[in-house]
Amino acid sequence: MKKVNQELYVKALKWIVRLLEKNKIKYAVLGGLAAYAYGSKRMLVDIDFSMSYKNMKKLAKITEKSVVEMPWNGVSSTGLWKGYYMELNYHGIRIEVGETTNTKFFNKKTNQWEKFPDALKNAVTKKIFGLTLPVMPKKSLIAYKSKLKRKVDLLDLKSLCS
Repeated sequence: MKKVNQELYVKALKWIVRLLEKNKIKYAVLGGLAAYAYGSKRMLVDIDFSMSYKNMKKLAKITEKSVVEMPWNGVSSTGLWKGYYMELNYHGIRIEVGETTNTKFFNKKTNQWEKFPDALKNAVTKKIFGLTLPVMPKKSLIAYKSKLKRKVDLLDLKSLCS
C-alpha cells in the first residue's frame, strides 16, 4: 500500500468538503474513509465520495484545475467498478467520485455485477478529523467490502467486524 502523508490527506479532505458544502453539493463518504469512521486503523490513501451525476458535473466545473478524469461512464481500470466516475487530485491525494444511483461493482463471490448501495439515501453522520460528514451506513459498507475482497477491503473488514 502506497504511503500517504496523513497531514496532507486531512488538508485534502477539508478542501473538498469545504467546496462541496459551499456549493450545496449533496455527497456521502465511502471506502477507506468510511471504514475509518467506523474504527478501521489502516493508512488512508484516497478519499471516496458518492453523489448524483448532476453534482459530479457541477463539481468538475468548480474544481477544473484539480480534475484528473472528467465524469465518464465505463468500467474502471481495475475492472471492479462500472458507472460514472471522476477523479480529482489535491497535491497528490486522489479524490474519487462515483455516481450514486447507477454504479455497479463486481462481486467476487458470485462473479456478477451488482448495484452499489445508495450511500446518499441512508447516510449516517460521523465526526472525522474534526468534520461532521455523511457516511455510508456500516452495514452497507461491510456488505460491499466483503464482496469486493481486495486487500484493503479485507483489512477494513477485520476492524469493522471485530
